[in-house]
Amino acid sequence: MEAKIPGKWETDEEHGKNKNFEEYQAAIGMDPKMAENFKTIRDTLDYTIDGNTMTCKVIIGGNVVQTYENMERNKEMSIMGMDGKPCLYSYRFDNDKWIETYKPEDGKGIEVHTTKVINGNKMTITHDVVGKNVKYTYTATRK
Repeated sequence: MEAKIPGKWETDEEHGKNKNFEEYQAAIGMDPKMAENFKTIRDTLDYTIDGNTMTCKVIIGGNVVQTYENMERNKEMSIMGMDGKPCLYSYRFDNDKWIETYKPEDGKGIEVHTTKVINGNKMTITHDVVGKNVKYTYTATRK
């Protein structure tokens, strides 16, 4: 799985055009104004891997807006989410699945499991809000 990840992955549609976008934003408790802003975004994620460490650059409108560095496989770490709030993050691999766990540090107890599957130049991303029966799936293409 790891060998399939490096490179730039651009979402295929604006996030708001994907099924369950609004339900997902509500389930994770995102501020409605911020959710409205995300609706029209098509982002690109640029991944590099060096041993057990991954770096991810979030690119919106051609500009790097966030860089996550030194993310170690199977190790939980605190990151700043795209909403500007701290979040515990970890990732692991399970056969042909790349699984990420996000736990916002806002005390609300929300947890999101994100599964990424790569087939050729297509990545399918599914966010599953634990205990809320809400899943949000979209695709990205390697650029």
